[in-house]
Amino acid sequence: MGALDENGHIGGFLVLLAMDLLQLSDYLKLLRKNTKLAIDASDDSESSLQFKFIFDLIFSIAKTIDEQCGLLKEEPDYQKKIESIINSKLNSPFSRLSNFRTSQLALIDGSEQTDPSSPIQTINSNDPLDLDYFSLTSEVLNMTVRELPSMKKSVILSTIIFSTTK
Repeated sequence: MGALDENGHIGGFLVLLAMDLLQLSDYLKLLRKNTKLAIDASDDSESSLQFKFIFDLIFSIAKTIDEQCGLLKEEPDYQKKIESIINSKLNSPFSRLSNFRTSQLALIDGSEQTDPSSPIQTINSNDPLDLDYFSLTSEVLNMTVRELPSMKKSVILSTIIFSTTK
């Protein structure tokens, strides 16, 4: 597996190795904090934008893994191993998150905006996601979002953000 692909870009899993997992974790914590601050300020617009950025990050990481797996055609053993990891460890949780997002579109900002402060280049989670190695299932996240007609978006998001906090 070479370091550069035919276009001179970082190839194979070097892209994934270049991701600073601590930085990604800190960024995710920041998004949750920003969402909470917007919720506390009753700012529905900002809370739904920050919530969208969480999905932008998750979808971007899945897309990167999917794309990098596709670059391993010359290394079939590695590719099979990564496909196995996707199928056994990543596909189910990603499907649940993706299906949750789809079921809660009213809570997620519909703009094309992505977060310029993200530590990685993110895709817009509102755009269709074309994946070759992930197979989305109908699995759902085990979470009930109680929504009353009089509830503000920020109150509903608060329920989601804090029910998933450890």
